[in-house]
Amino acid sequence: MTNKYKVFILGLRAGVGTEGVERFLAESLGVADEAERKRLIFEAPSLLYEAATQEEADRIRDRLETVGARIEIKNPLPRPDPQDLIIALQSDLQHSSSRKTGQFIAIIAFILIVAVVVFFINKIADRTPTVKKRLSTVKSHNDRALQETEAPVVIEPSGKAPVLDPKDELDNELAGAYKEIEENNYPRAWKILTAYLEENTNHPKAINGLKYVAFQLARQAYKRGDVQGAIQYLDTALEFAPDAPELNEQIGALYYAIKDYDNARSYFDDALRAGSTNPNIHLSLARIYYYHDNDMLLAQEHLSSALELDPSRKDIEAFLNKIRSEESIEGDFQAAESEHFVVKYEGVEDSDAAYTVLYILDEAWSDVGYDLGDYPPDSVVVILYTKKQFKEVTRAPHWAGAIYDGRIRLPVAGLPDKKDDDLRRVLYHEYTHVVVHRITNGRCPVWLNEGLAQFMQVRSGASPDPWMRPSVLGSGRSIPSLRSLSAPFLNLGTRDALRAYVTSYFAVKFLVDEYGLTYASRLLEEVGKGVSVDMALREVIGIGITEFEQRFHQYLDDIGD
Repeated sequence: MTNKYKVFILGLRAGVGTEGVERFLAESLGVADEAERKRLIFEAPSLLYEAATQEEADRIRDRLETVGARIEIKNPLPRPDPQDLIIALQSDLQHSSSRKTGQFIAIIAFILIVAVVVFFINKIADRTPTVKKRLSTVKSHNDRALQETEAPVVIEPSGKAPVLDPKDELDNELAGAYKEIEENNYPRAWKILTAYLEENTNHPKAINGLKYVAFQLARQAYKRGDVQGAIQYLDTALEFAPDAPELNEQIGALYYAIKDYDNARSYFDDALRAGSTNPNIHLSLARIYYYHDNDMLLAQEHLSSALELDPSRKDIEAFLNKIRSEESIEGDFQAAESEHFVVKYEGVEDSDAAYTVLYILDEAWSDVGYDLGDYPPDSVVVILYTKKQFKEVTRAPHWAGAIYDGRIRLPVAGLPDKKDDDLRRVLYHEYTHVVVHRITNGRCPVWLNEGLAQFMQVRSGASPDPWMRPSVLGSGRSIPSLRSLSAPFLNLGTRDALRAYVTSYFAVKFLVDEYGLTYASRLLEEVGKGVSVDMALREVIGIGITEFEQRFHQYLDDIGD
């Protein structure tokens, strides 16, 4: 009997649309019917394909994972024919009785082991906390404990560990829970306290103990990458202590970390209503309104409130001044919108340029998303300036043709039509930064970020920049080290910036040529977990940064100019 490697889709990563998966199903697996493609995705787990070899199954899994699918490969052992079992049994009966007895004992032991395992699984399931639904459900991130550098997720216990006062008169059950807390047996304490509060609601000692235990268990879950589990513990504690601002704050921060901004906003608002005086809550809400909702007014209101709580916060003050400066220039701008982009421009004369930009960016959303496996669900804001406005807002060096700082900004003067290579290069380049920032949570080293942006602009079909040649690095190939190219290039002079961009492009081109684009996407995901580039390279391609650079230099020698 031929053994098949079955490829199942388990669902999509949080925030990922169906477009990339549907495209792969149609183009590579021959699922022509749109309704069938959607059924396979939305009724997951679904069997997508039966591969003849492990290698074929792995290729399909890697390709689907780059476009946001969660995939599992199953290779069940073939079931023998019943007649074969009868023949084997008849053969066994002819052997010694001692062998027959040994086989019988082994079977009985196996059945007992399975029964014990099932019993304990059921007991554990009974203790698993449930999470209430609010706005949207949490999808598994399996994945990775995402942590945006803009809003660090720090899970700290709710106050000091609760201890028993000798004067407290507590029943044996609650006293037992506190004893478990003293011994750091948090799962056992959780079980006792949740059961106790079901019968004794609003008991202050039990609630304080439960909040502390919830933070401890949430921190453990977060450290092992289980963001959903961390949220579940805190949300269950919130059901017993609905007015605890610290629980709302932390749940909001976790939702922010997995880019579920609707839920993050909801919990942050609840924290403020519950009396939170934490300026970082206002700062996080300001970022949501500015970067994801395009609401400058509400962003300014929250930043002002944050400064009232802590006037010494220079970072908050700088953010508020930045928004005010932009608003003074963009206050009268008009907007053109597509499903995924909002393009702001100044006057009627720039409307054609705005719609040209929308046309190309919608193509980039599909193409770059397919290649890197990420489709931003929120509208990306793009702002078209005059050259003077661009310089005033961005303070970018003279050689910068566009910039991404949470929004795509570019000078509008002389924008060509949608078939022009220059405009396509710029827009694919900047949009790649959007996707890379999302996948890596802002942690991507600049050489990898800029290298991928240039690689994608060439992959878009546009002609490479004329200066994109190894010879730009000079005679003897004085190549900047990749470690030296981890910081932004904006402070470099024209010549050094050119060498930095060329080095970055060819480093990524080597990565893709040698290992494949799927591995570049996986590298971004590893960096997004917070590990170093050296560790991420070792995890994905099996070598560290030093050996990677050595092979990259040899690659440059081999390809010539």
